[in-house]
Amino acid sequence: MRAAVMYEARDVRIEDRPDLKIVKPMDAVVRTLAACACGNDLWPEQSIPDTGRDP
Repeated sequence: MRAAVMYEARDVRIEDRPDLKIVKPMDAVVRTLAACACGNDLWPEQSIPDTGRDP
């Protein structure tokens, strides 16, 4: 599965992650065919400390 991972300020990467699994009876796995990042999705990125390096 592909996932957006926020490491630090201005360092957001797309990485492969393990596929999700159903663990509890109320769990569900939903297949997403298309997605995009909204500006509100990036607010947590602003709270990650900046190490001062250029991306």
